[in-house]
Amino acid sequence: MGCTNKDSELIQNENVQSTENATDIDKDSSTSVEDSSISDKDEEAEVSEDNEQPYEQLVESLGIEKYQYPDGFEVDKNLEKLLENMAISYKQYSSDDDIPVEEEKHFIHNFCQNSWFCYDYIFDSLSTSKGIINKQQIEYIQYSFSGQYREFQSIDDNYVVDINKCSSGFNYAELTSYELISEDEEIVLKAYFDISGNSSEEADITLIKNEYSCFDGYSVKSFSVIDDVAKGCSRASFVVDLYNDGNRVKRV
Repeated sequence: MGCTNKDSELIQNENVQSTENATDIDKDSSTSVEDSSISDKDEEAEVSEDNEQPYEQLVESLGIEKYQYPDGFEVDKNLEKLLENMAISYKQYSSDDDIPVEEEKHFIHNFCQNSWFCYDYIFDSLSTSKGIINKQQIEYIQYSFSGQYREFQSIDDNYVVDINKCSSGFNYAELTSYELISEDEEIVLKAYFDISGNSSEEADITLIKNEYSCFDGYSVKSFSVIDDVAKGCSRASFVVDLYNDGNRVKRV
């Protein structure tokens, strides 16, 4: 028995409804895939933020730009001031060594407030913040210095330093010359310093590139005095400035 017109209409309606249902399923499936894709992107963003290193967060929050290296290595003025300061501050130094909590403020006095060895980042703060630097900036200077991020435990987030209140010591160093021993992944130098008080120093220095460092794009991996010569008097008799919470302590 053949199909009637009504039967034909019913079949057509069922086919149309079936097609519409299939379309709805495709839309739901597409929406589900899009939602899944968005969710995956959100998760990737969260993972990326979680994986961001502390030093990356630090330089980003301070707006530090990457250093543009010139062709060939040279000790420029900011790095020079750092090395001269180290010549009177250290006999042996390694960036792998932690800074004891009790020495954190010594670092601030010696490398943030020492006007004899001032560098551009400190000079710039005179115009941008009237010479006031905060905890983040101190930690950035230490990161520039060593290439290792360390959070200072002895100061809180509200701590500030007025670099106009200088804490320069009596001793002074001048980098007179240096020999470039190696210029591979690490920069190895032999440096010669004249020290106030009629003495001189020879030091082996290893530098590493740190594109965010305020010391001309370099951090100090190691600093080792190998020859310490006093001319005409004993180096042990020189006055060395130490600091204890801002109070100068003289040790002979």
